[in-house]
Amino acid sequence: MKKNILLLCACCACALLAEVQLVSKPVAVPAPIPFFTQTEAIPDGATEDPFLDNAPLAEPTPQEIALQMMLFQRPLTDPVWPSTHPQAFERIERLDGWGAQGQYVTLNFAVYPLAELKNLTVQVQGTPIQPEVRLVRYWNVIYPFYNSYSNPTGPKRYRRMPEFLMPVTSCDAPQGEPQRFYLTFHLPEDGNTEFSGEVLVYHDGIDQAVKIPFCLDVLPFQLKQDPAKHYSAYYYHVRHKDKTEFFAKNSGDKELVRKTQVAEFRRMKEYGFTRPPTFYMTFGQLPDGTTDAFFIPGFDEALEDMKTAGFDLTQPVPVVGCSYMMLYKRFTGHALESFHMQNIDCSKIPQELYDCIDSALGKFLKYAQEHDYPPMIFNPIDEPSPAALPFVLEIYRVFKRHGLTTYMTSPPDELIRQGDELFDIYSYGKFLVPYEKAVSGDKQEYWCYPNDIAFQKKDPVAMCHGGRLTYGLGYWRRGFHCIMPWIWSVTTSKRLCNAGGNLMNPETGELYMTTYWECFRLGVDDLRYVYTLEDAIVKRENTSDEALQALLQEARALLQLVWDRTCPLVIHMRDNLMPHAEIDALRAQMAEMIVKLTAYPATQDAVAQSVIIEPRGDYAWPKELPDSPNIFFHPLRRWEPVAKELSLQEYPDRLLVDIAIDHTLAGEGNYLCGWPRVRHAFNAEERDLTRFTSIDFDLEVSSDRDAQTDYNWPIAISFKTAKGQEMEFRFATTLEPQVKHHFSIPIARLTSFSIDDLKNMGFMQIFINESDYNHGSHLNIQVLNPHFVGFMSPTILKADAPAYISLPLPNFSLPVLVGGTAKDAECRIQAQLIDENGTVLQECEAPVVQGSGVCGFNTAGLLPGEYAIRIRLLDQNSHVQDELTRKLKASIGAK
Repeated sequence: MKKNILLLCACCACALLAEVQLVSKPVAVPAPIPFFTQTEAIPDGATEDPFLDNAPLAEPTPQEIALQMMLFQRPLTDPVWPSTHPQAFERIERLDGWGAQGQYVTLNFAVYPLAELKNLTVQVQGTPIQPEVRLVRYWNVIYPFYNSYSNPTGPKRYRRMPEFLMPVTSCDAPQGEPQRFYLTFHLPEDGNTEFSGEVLVYHDGIDQAVKIPFCLDVLPFQLKQDPAKHYSAYYYHVRHKDKTEFFAKNSGDKELVRKTQVAEFRRMKEYGFTRPPTFYMTFGQLPDGTTDAFFIPGFDEALEDMKTAGFDLTQPVPVVGCSYMMLYKRFTGHALESFHMQNIDCSKIPQELYDCIDSALGKFLKYAQEHDYPPMIFNPIDEPSPAALPFVLEIYRVFKRHGLTTYMTSPPDELIRQGDELFDIYSYGKFLVPYEKAVSGDKQEYWCYPNDIAFQKKDPVAMCHGGRLTYGLGYWRRGFHCIMPWIWSVTTSKRLCNAGGNLMNPETGELYMTTYWECFRLGVDDLRYVYTLEDAIVKRENTSDEALQALLQEARALLQLVWDRTCPLVIHMRDNLMPHAEIDALRAQMAEMIVKLTAYPATQDAVAQSVIIEPRGDYAWPKELPDSPNIFFHPLRRWEPVAKELSLQEYPDRLLVDIAIDHTLAGEGNYLCGWPRVRHAFNAEERDLTRFTSIDFDLEVSSDRDAQTDYNWPIAISFKTAKGQEMEFRFATTLEPQVKHHFSIPIARLTSFSIDDLKNMGFMQIFINESDYNHGSHLNIQVLNPHFVGFMSPTILKADAPAYISLPLPNFSLPVLVGGTAKDAECRIQAQLIDENGTVLQECEAPVVQGSGVCGFNTAGLLPGEYAIRIRLLDQNSHVQDELTRKLKASIGAK
């Protein structure tokens, strides 16, 4: 063991200090590929909200200074921003990867320019499989939401984000702006082999090239797809070719359009689609000349293109729309203000409208039968308002009378109560229903379209890291049957809000994928590894071989571990995300187990279910605050209600607040829509808020509103000084009903108060604005354990340390959240990697900035075994303020 320790120490030290390999520049230089660039101007009044990297830049080595660049690597699910500062542990000398036969595997690295680099070139050589080489291009994107510009009162902001993946041979790199390269390999579909090569990186300012060796292992099996799990997407190019720049420009060149469309459908297959994307049905003329009929623009051609691309057209095609807005205006003379029909007057809708829909649908179905259309599932109305219930129900009755399969998106509860038999499938914007209901069989399927991580919120952490979990292990954990991101691509390049949607070059028709969709594919493959392991288990379960029986038990235990380690969220955004390295490690363990099991012949031809282990719900939720002597708590009691519509029951650990929204009952100040609230007056011990760091509490909410509206909970908090000065802000807007939500309101947010004010506070209150809620709504709010939190000294609140890693691994990061640091206090994180004998193998440090810091380990030479990660919080005098330890298991990855 001593020899291994010495070897490990030497490897880790070399990994941090070794120089990259240099070779002669190649004689044959690849021709440059021109970039498609963003041309639209920033709208008037919009300001940039840049990402600021608080981590200091790693000190460049003499070799890096001579080369004018640093090479580093992060997981694909970890964004590299224009302002990212690479850390010492992120340096790389080589690239390694592995995958199953036929899998797409992406390696990545980034170049940090220490000076302006001209003609930064990447050249791959010495490999039998040439990868697709792409550069992450930064793009100005509406921030933080896709509709931020349409909010007349909100700020108009944008952010420069790592967005599109564009083919590259060389580029110019501004000083201090990282250039990230993706190398995507399509592994061979047979054989058990290893292949290698090298990446050469150079630019005009150096005489030699940096050589990055790479190696990929191809495992001796192909991934299988769970027949009960499907992937599709919302898609607008294919249904509005005349509105897409490239298709509109080339509408007369049918062969070019066909070739471009086939290439795009093949991309969908490469990224994991198992079902066709959505198509839009509208009212007009069928291809055979039949008028006053429903039809799908370009559908006949698209079906042929999908067949050519390899789509399985025995799978149903999702069809959305029925021109209900146009028909409503034709038959009533009034326009609907939105697709969701909040302003609809159902009493004025004549029977002729429904008769028209019935006739148009019949004509379409006759044409579909004559032209051998594939099975279809219909969603005539999207996310309807409760006000449209009679209209929605009658339209769906028309579709059901024709014997069609229907799905409904985000149905209000009353719609379900009145028309449940009209809907074969429910589709939600989140994994809304619990696992037990999703798999109960009460509906044909349950679908999810996770808009919050797929276009609507501009957060690469949620879209990439959270996206991988949502489309993979989280999808498995929730029991749903189909997942449909919005949106596959956008219709125009002259649009800032492209985050999440792929982009088509309007001149060439080339499709540029986003970093987000690369992480979608990671999630899809995670689930394929799960199902391939499940399939390998089930096909060997009736064995009498004792060695195989033991291996099967081990395999089931591994699946149970994966299940238990996956957080069962309704959508994965930022909280409780499994560390990058741990997701990779669990995939590697499953791959290794598949190799072991498939070495034995199958004993039966059985089909595995989606979940073959115990689908228990005992996930170990992390505590919001650790058990630490540095932290003290002061409970807040003596609450009183303020408002006629509100009743309050106070217990030692919670407040039960019941509110009946009444827009006709005048409250305080004779306002019909007032501010029901609960108030806490501060006593002498509580008046000085400078003693505390935050006000913490948990919140559970429920109401009698429909399911979608029930997520809308604008709740605010306000503070008033003894002199009468007041400050308020919202702390909640979207909450999942009947789930505990933790809130921590920093005292530092009370910025309008002076120190003297903070030392002499009068009261605080939690309130709602009645006008934000519909009249007649009944709200139940539980405020659990409200208390002040203070710190005796700086404290580690959370450390995202992986419990498992798979070797070889170049590095892993260690984000740490810290509490109790004053603005002028200097603290730093010190992390140590420790072996089972207590020997410190590697140590790293990082400063704490604004309550957080990130350090990490270079693990290129790490050996398999049991380790510990010790994290210390040091003050400016190097005194230990807090400390915690996490276990780490390192194992050899799939080979």
